[in-house]
Amino acid sequence: MPELIDTHAHLDGPEYGAEKLAAVIENARNSGVKKIISVGCNESTSLKNIELSRANKNYIFATYGFHPHNAEEFDEPRHSRQLEELVKSSAVVAVGEIGLDYYRDLSPRDIQKKVFLRQLSMARELGFPTVIHIRDAFEDFKSFAGNIDFKGVIHCYSGDADFAEWAVERGLYISFTASITYPLKNIYRAAEKRKISFREALDDKSLHDGPPGQVFDIISRVPAERIMVETDCPYLAPHHMRGRLNEPANVSAVASAIADIKNIEYGSFCSLSTATAENFFGI
Repeated sequence: MPELIDTHAHLDGPEYGAEKLAAVIENARNSGVKKIISVGCNESTSLKNIELSRANKNYIFATYGFHPHNAEEFDEPRHSRQLEELVKSSAVVAVGEIGLDYYRDLSPRDIQKKVFLRQLSMARELGFPTVIHIRDAFEDFKSFAGNIDFKGVIHCYSGDADFAEWAVERGLYISFTASITYPLKNIYRAAEKRKISFREALDDKSLHDGPPGQVFDIISRVPAERIMVETDCPYLAPHHMRGRLNEPANVSAVASAIADIKNIEYGSFCSLSTATAENFFGI
């Protein structure tokens, strides 16, 4: 069974009670998920993920960071010290998720920028990779972070093909969730109706207009070796499971869609994606 790494999960979420979480982890192992990165959004979620990592050593890995939604919670002296201490732990593999979110604007934009840049600076000082969240803030990101040299992955990519190409040229990585399957629903339906594979249904160019074309353009312009896959669970379940609780086992749906669009054998793409994630996070 091809192995994958779910590079962005939120196993600290209240949706996963103790028994549910145990089942989710077991299901991931049985589904070929080799490792999971469980991502923090503030102090409490980061610390909970570190606990999960220590309880599931060498299988679950944690990050520490303040999401733009939680930027106002960031106490610079206190949390900078805490970050510096915790990244020395083998449980923590990245600073994140950090970034900008102008879609919800749950924190003032000036504070989002300040907190993002502080965490980015610390990650650079400590030699750690970053997990970046950008939503409806791509041009602003380019304007004030474009000239900063850092190691990062833009998770749950929601930008256009031009920005993806720019990011890759800057040395960044792009991570996709099952949200890429949503605009492709007509292709999945055509495959099911005709009793053919999704890969075969992709050959019907009449299905490529509109949103599907945008997905194809983005994925075609990101080199396979710069792609990671994730679930962002408990959110964003694959198209055929929308509305249900997502979990790391479903990362295979993301990898399968990307492999088919790029016309790469599934097992080969899984091996490449896994190696990319292991090298990026140092796991």
